[in-house]
Parts: sequence; structure tokens; C-alpha cells
Amino acid sequence: MVNCYNSLWFQIFCVSKIVLFVCADVYTSVYKMNQLVKEERKLLISLHNFIESERAENASVSKDLISFLNETQTQNTKLGNMTNYTTNPLNAYCVLYRIHNRWSEMMVKLDCDNCEHNNNTKEFIKEYKMVQEQLWPTKKDVTEAALGLFRLQNIYSLNLTELLQGRIANTQTEPMTANDALKLIEIANEHDMAYEEILWLLALDELYRKSKIEKGTVEQNQIYRTIASAYSMYGMPWVSLDYIEKCLKIKTNDKGCQREKAFLKKKLKSIPESKRTKIFEKPINSTSSQYEALCRGEDLLSSSRRAQLKCIWRPTENHYSRVKEEIMSYKPKIVVFHDVITDEEIEYILEESQQKFYSSKVGDDDIIQGMKTDIISQRAWLWDSDPVLRRLSHRIGSITGLNTQLKVFVSNAEPLQVLNYGLGGMHEPRVDYFESKEQLEKSASQFLIGSGDRIATWMLYMSNVTLGGATIFPRINVQIPVIKGSAVFWYNLKRNQRRDPRTLHASCPVAVGSKWVANKWIHEVDQMFQRPCGLKINAEDI
Repeated sequence: MVNCYNSLWFQIFCVSKIVLFVCADVYTSVYKMNQLVKEERKLLISLHNFIESERAENASVSKDLISFLNETQTQNTKLGNMTNYTTNPLNAYCVLYRIHNRWSEMMVKLDCDNCEHNNNTKEFIKEYKMVQEQLWPTKKDVTEAALGLFRLQNIYSLNLTELLQGRIANTQTEPMTANDALKLIEIANEHDMAYEEILWLLALDELYRKSKIEKGTVEQNQIYRTIASAYSMYGMPWVSLDYIEKCLKIKTNDKGCQREKAFLKKKLKSIPESKRTKIFEKPINSTSSQYEALCRGEDLLSSSRRAQLKCIWRPTENHYSRVKEEIMSYKPKIVVFHDVITDEEIEYILEESQQKFYSSKVGDDDIIQGMKTDIISQRAWLWDSDPVLRRLSHRIGSITGLNTQLKVFVSNAEPLQVLNYGLGGMHEPRVDYFESKEQLEKSASQFLIGSGDRIATWMLYMSNVTLGGATIFPRINVQIPVIKGSAVFWYNLKRNQRRDPRTLHASCPVAVGSKWVANKWIHEVDQMFQRPCGLKINAEDI
């Protein structure tokens, strides 16, 4: 039995290690961002050695290449405390944008089709491609990082002028330049996000006119033209005309603005004044509004429900210890257990998981096939193959009263799933149970065949965050902030074993910080005496 267990663990370990190098998705994890910075540092050493080798052979070295090396070394060195630096979403986006774009531009010049490659050049290009294949940001990473920034601003109502100046959640980082901001806003345009595009452009315009942002190569009329185009896409061409007029006041002979003015005047002839009623406002969606309010920490519970909640010292199964329990909801029962893991145990789990990380961005779960994750994060599976993880599983069972033994066949639980959320890291509203019996039968891995559905979820917080990252239950207006060392626990099935849709939950985007969580899903098998049916068909947990 032991050999089979180790064999199964080894197979999944190998799969995880293989996927690590195939699926980068750097933006999904702060851990991956930090690894990227280290990889760039190694590449800079290789580039420095390449330049020195060229000089030793009296070969000419491009001034642009030397300038790139010096500038990039400065940027990389400035990162300082990497963990804290990349937990700021502005920093994370800028790092991804810089590494993807600047290195690509440099390599196009160095590895051009008509260039003659000596041995030094070939060796450096080979090293660059090796790093690129293992862990390197793609255009997708830059795009998703930008979308993450838009999402954070939208959900947490962040002040945009402060955000562009590098201030977020009482933290200060390097401000964006006008060039940086326009590049970022272009991504909103590419994704038909007219509202976000206009919102960010107006903030940029305000800072530009007040000279509170580094202007770079951006000119005022360029901003006006971009705003005009965005309003036109938004369906307010009369506002577009106002900005084109502003553009022409700055540069009267601007042919582009003159053509745009003529086009807009012609277009507005077919739109009478009485129909120019549309105003610029945030799109209203009742579901998303509730989601955003809960993520911001707004208390949506009624006073009567709030008055029922309490904290207790809960006895555990071993009868010698108690645990701090905070009741967050009675229908369904959702609780938070505080101080259930030590810092040393957390560090051990993080070290183990970082060797097995791979992306869980909107894909299928490999332990439970067919369960959509809709998560922006990195994840790893840890089996009870050593004393620390076995001890944690036993502790979860002792606190919850459920069987949590991880077995090769008909297992009571799944391995521990460890997640690290990156820029805007989140997961969309979902339930942890299977939607149908057919899905359950088709999806279960071999060791879970006959184990039944996920009766309960244990979600362990293994870090604190500065802003965001809460777990919310939108159907019952419950919000649970991230507190390191605490665990959220709830039943996915009612006492009669029917699915409980009230357990629909989501993870709010991480605005500032690195969020680490560990999930333990417990299954139905062998739980009939641990959690028996109630006297009534719809009995609730007490």
C-alpha cells in the first residue's frame, strides 16, 4: 500500500514539474514574478559577459546595447526587496511590461536576419532563448496585468490620479510616466473597455495639464485626440468634438484633427440635440455591484443576523485542546478557526509548494477533472507524504470532526491545494461541489472513485495582504478578510446530502500583497457518523 501511495504521489509530482516550464503565466503569481526578476538578473550577467568577450576580441559593441545593459541593471537593482516590490500591482505591471518589451526590442537588433553571428553572439542568444522557454513574460502576461489593474481600480474605487502617481493603499512607489499610462490605456481600447479607457485618460489629462506627471514624448493634443476617439467609441460623439476643438486650439494645422472634426460634424447632423442624452457613468450591474461592495468590506448583513454572530472556544476531537471559532453565518454554517497553524508549518508548506507550482488560470483541475477553476493564481498539490502534512490533515479532522485521511483508494479527502495569487489575483464565484452525479462520476481521479462529493471545504490563509483578497459569499452577504493562520470552514452539502447553492463563493482580487491559501476538500465517504442527518429533512448545522 505504501509503495502504491508513493508511486501515485510521484506521478503527480512529475507532471507538476513538467508543466512548470511549459506554462509560464508569470502574472498569476507573486512567486513567479520574483522568480522572473532573478532570471533577468542571471541574463544580465550573461549579457555583461557577452559584451566583455566582444571587447576582448576588439569587436565593436553597439552603444544601444551598452545603454540597455546599464539601464536594465539599474532597474533590476532598484527592485531591492523583491517580495514587497512585486506585491504592488503598479510595480508588477511595470516589471512585466519592461522585461517583455525592452528585452524583445534589444533582441530584435541583436538577432536580426541579416546580422553576422560570431560564437559570443550565438552563445548569448542560446542562453536568452533557454530562459525565455522556461520563465519569461509574454504579451498575454502584460495584457492580463493591465486588465488586473483596471479590475482593481474598478472594484476598490481607487483614486486614479493617485494611482498614476504611484500611491495605492497608503503605499508609495514610482509614478507612471505619460508614455507608460498611454501604453496601459491602449490595452483597455484593445479590449473594448471604453468606460475604463475614458476614466484613465481623464485622470492622465488632469495630471498632464497640472504638470504632475512626467510627460516624456507625449503631447497634450495627443491626449485630447485619444480622449476624443474613446468618447466616440463610447457613443458620445458630441463630447469627442469638444476634445477635437481643444486639440485644434493647440495645433491649428493638425490635419488629423481637422479630418476628425469634419467627420464628427457630419455625424452629429443625424443626432438631434434632444437625443444627445447619454452621460458618462459606470455600467450598473446588480450582481457585480454586490460583489464589489463585499470586496470593499461593506457590511451588507442585516442587524438581526449580525447580532446572532459570536466567537466561542470550540472543543476538538482529542478533548485536550480547544480552538478559537468565529461564526460568520448560521444558514449555512460558515466559521473561521483562528491560529490553527504555526509560522514554521506555513514556511514548510510554502517551500514544498514552490517546487511544484503551475498556472491555474481558467483551466481544469488536474486532481478533479472537469472542475472549472476560474482562478488567477499559481497552484500546487501536496500529499500527506511527510509528517508535517499528515499532522495538518489530522488537525483538520480533529477540529472539524470529519475523517480527513488521504488514501490511495476511496479517499476521505484530497491532497492539500496551495495557491499563490498574483496581480489582481482572484477567482470568480463558484461552488465546490459537483453540479451533477454524472459530472462527479466522470471527473473523479482513481483515488477518489467511490468517495462521493465534496462535503466540506477547509481554506487556510497562510499570509496577510495589505488590500483585497477577501473570500466572499455573495448569496448570503458574508465577507471574510485574509488573516494569516486562520482557516475558513463550511459544508458544501446540507445534512441531507443535497447540494447547498448558498455556498457560492469567490475570492476578491488582491490589490496589494501576496495571498497564499491552502485548500483541503473533504469528501462524503465515512462521514455518516461524523455528520449524521438531522431530524428534519432541511435541518441546519448548529
